[in-house]
Amino acid sequence: DFFDFGPHAVDGVKFDAMFDRGSLVAIDPSMRDKYLEVMTKVVAPGARILLCAMERQSATDLEATKKGPPFSISEAMVREMYGALDWVESIALLESEDTFVDNPDRKERYAGLDSLWEHIFVIQAKK
Repeated sequence: DFFDFGPHAVDGVKFDAMFDRGSLVAIDPSMRDKYLEVMTKVVAPGARILLCAMERQSATDLEATKKGPPFSISEAMVREMYGALDWVESIALLESEDTFVDNPDRKERYAGLDSLWEHIFVIQAKK
């Protein structure tokens, strides 16, 4: 269980690099603060996190944007969440792509959405 994970689980070792593909969108949004608490325990000074997140968008079906998983998280939300942590030095958006452009058949799976954006970030921890 990720939420039981911490330095004690790996003999106090902290990670210099992490690849997070979808954790924030896989868990219920009410668990995001607890997720960040765990990250704070296991991120080494100077570490980098490659973070992939999904954002659901719809001009007409607000309910479709709230369903999940994947639960929607915007670029602004990622910046707000990680920006509030004292160990974070920077948050860089590397790429944003509407996944429906290359995969229009995915629209059937995500009924009611106009777009499903994938945002790729690099989060740099302070040294």
